[in-house]
Amino acid sequence: MKRKLFRMMAVMLATILCVTMFAACTKESKSDKEYWFSSYESKFVAYDEKTNNINEAGTYWNMTVKKDCTVTLSVSVDVDFAFSALYFYVNGEQIRSEVETDIYSLVYKDLKLKKGDNLKLHAFWVNSLKTDDKGFEIAVFCIDDGTGNYIVEGIK
Repeated sequence: MKRKLFRMMAVMLATILCVTMFAACTKESKSDKEYWFSSYESKFVAYDEKTNNINEAGTYWNMTVKKDCTVTLSVSVDVDFAFSALYFYVNGEQIRSEVETDIYSLVYKDLKLKKGDNLKLHAFWVNSLKTDDKGFEIAVFCIDDGTGNYIVEGIK
C-alpha cells in the first residue's frame, strides 16, 4: 500500500513538473519577435543595371504590430550613410530618427503603435557605385517599452 501511494505521488509530481516545464518553454518573452509582431518578412531586391532600379533596390523588413504599445525602437544596420541609407516607415509615413549615435544606426523614440500598424525598414544604396548581391543585415534590433530594453531575436 505504501509503495503504491509513493509511486502515485511520484507520478503526480513528475506530471506537475513536466506541465510546468512545458508551460515555461512555450511562453513568449519580450525578446521574441512573435511577442511584438503578428507577421514579419524580410525581402532583398537586387540592383539591376539594365533597368536602373536604384530606388527599389535594397533590403526591406516588413512587420505588423501585434498589440498597442508605446516604445523606443533602436536599430543597427550595416549602412554607412555615405553610399547607403536606412528609412523607417509606419503605415507608409516616413519617421525621422531622433538619435544617430552610439552603436545604433537609428533610434526612434516614443513610437505610439497600434495593433495592426505596418512597420517597414528599407536599407538602400544612394547611388549605383557600391551596390552588391547580398543587401543589408540588421545587427541589432531593440525595443524599449519602459520596463526594459529588449534585443528582439529573429530579425535579421
